[in-house]
Amino acid sequence: MKTGLSFVLNVLLGLTLIIAQSPTPKQAMAAYEQAEYEECVQMVSKVLKKAGGSDRVKLLLYRAESYYQLSKDPKTAEKYPNAIELATKDAMTATRSASPKDKNIKKFRPFLDTISNITVRKGMELYNQKKYSEAKPIFIQAGKIDPNGMGYYYAGKCALNNNEKDYINSFTPIAEAQYADFKSKKPKLKDKYNSEVFAELIRYYAQVNNYLKAQELLMQATEMFPNDSKVKELKMTPIMQTTKKKDPKTKKLKFFYEPYTTEQITFADSLINAHKSTIDILATEVNKKRPSPAALSTELCRSATLHAWDMRTINYYSSAGVNKSDATKRAKQAGYEGKCVECIYVGTKDPAEVLKAWMAQEVSQMNLTKPDAKQMGVGIVPVAEHNSIPEQKTEGFFWVIVLGNK
Repeated sequence: MKTGLSFVLNVLLGLTLIIAQSPTPKQAMAAYEQAEYEECVQMVSKVLKKAGGSDRVKLLLYRAESYYQLSKDPKTAEKYPNAIELATKDAMTATRSASPKDKNIKKFRPFLDTISNITVRKGMELYNQKKYSEAKPIFIQAGKIDPNGMGYYYAGKCALNNNEKDYINSFTPIAEAQYADFKSKKPKLKDKYNSEVFAELIRYYAQVNNYLKAQELLMQATEMFPNDSKVKELKMTPIMQTTKKKDPKTKKLKFFYEPYTTEQITFADSLINAHKSTIDILATEVNKKRPSPAALSTELCRSATLHAWDMRTINYYSSAGVNKSDATKRAKQAGYEGKCVECIYVGTKDPAEVLKAWMAQEVSQMNLTKPDAKQMGVGIVPVAEHNSIPEQKTEGFFWVIVLGNK
């Protein structure tokens, strides 16, 4: 009997000693406050499972920064070779599990920004090597740690460069956060506003025919970046004049093609004047192939130029506009009443090379030599760096020629 009681007492005593020796969350936090980073890491690992809510977030952040400090100390860096990866993992888990009002995130924001920037730099090494698939998850990690940093932006760029469709999911939260901050009374992110995020989103929504969303984003971008060249380019895109709404007669969705604005026409005229000599050369050479000459039309030149500008800016390559417009409808937007045909080309600055390519294609040759065409218009716009269409070249022009009869 005594032996059994003695055994139970010994077990209870042992358990008491184990419990007494086990660290508590407060002891783990105290170790961090005293810069005992190794002890903090070890203690947090033992008590984390028992912690919840704000305490769990705090412990994760303490351990994350402890790992970061250990990586900076030459004495401990070799002992913890994966310290940055472990710090990143804890930081990401903390930010994802924290409530919106958790004060710990605000307190550790400078550290979280540092970890996010380190992660972005790690991703950039792969990004610069064009290893987009490998870089993307690293950038997503950075974005989860700092949603307003550059992580999501570059994750979106990786998806964009890989011709993936989900770049929209990376860019959208950035644009929303930036515009909300811009409209707030006390903006905090102003140094992180990025017009290219808005530009890519606007191009995307234009390509999928969601012009209301594209126009909404363009309005926001114009507010935030009134002097930005990327935003000004998009503002000059005539496709933004098109809306998709219900036809009052048929009650079905229909595209409405509004006349080009005075600002857009002025812009088109500036491009026409800039390339006047090349336009004249191409028009002269085309007329040599025709049964009878076609006169250059100001309206058709504007129509051709603005379609070339649309392709360059919205990033597509087709005689059919992404808004389902055709050469005749675009000519009407420019003030030309008559049926039209069109040829397009991209990638050279030599009009002779363009004409040769057109004459080698049956449909293009037929359009250029259309007997009843009385007017023509030529549009030339330099290619842009952001274009990723299959036909895109690294230099040269978008070429558009429109022939009409009125």
